[in-house]
Amino acid sequence: MPTARVRHAPDGREGVLQAGRCAATLSLVALLAISIVACASRPPSPATAPVAFTTAEQAYQRGDFDRASKAYRIFLDHPSDEAYMPRAWYKLALCYYRLKQYRSALGALDELAARYPDETWPQAEALRGDVHLALSNKVSALQAWAAAWRVAEGSDRAALRNRFDRTVETLSPEERRHAEDIITNPTIRTWLERPPAPPVSVATASGQGRVVAAPPVTPL
Repeated sequence: MPTARVRHAPDGREGVLQAGRCAATLSLVALLAISIVACASRPPSPATAPVAFTTAEQAYQRGDFDRASKAYRIFLDHPSDEAYMPRAWYKLALCYYRLKQYRSALGALDELAARYPDETWPQAEALRGDVHLALSNKVSALQAWAAAWRVAEGSDRAALRNRFDRTVETLSPEERRHAEDIITNPTIRTWLERPPAPPVSVATASGQGRVVAAPPVTPL
């Protein structure tokens, strides 16, 4: 199986990244309107999005994730344009994540991976890690983020580093050992091997300290 080579550019942090072949680039990059391409020139955007896909995108932009998920599902059950399918699977997973339907989100991400086994998209793997974190599966989250790190670049790596830093500090000794057993990337292993940092406190109006929780992770 050929190794996918992935490039990307920041695009609002919810796009699936272009991968390897020009054909895959056409499927994803044109849809996500990102500015860096893996091939020699930027491919043309598909002419007109299918109605069901457009309906889903509009609902997602309004924050109506339940309606959006149903519309993405309708499009995926009766696809009229293959070029839109990878994004639809990713956005379906993202809708489920927003709705806190985490098992369904993993199912959509698994379907995306099964349909496009030669491609790796950092946003999809980052979302997989976010879902596992929401399920309190910290080691699985780290493993997914490590897969995203392998093909991510630039600001996406910075976003992933924040995820690692926040999560590594909360690992139990057993979780830390497990993560060290399964994650082989040398850079990530150095983060795992650091001693845990003490919690950060700030003064309250009463003069007593309170622990400050890390802000929630947002999708790439």
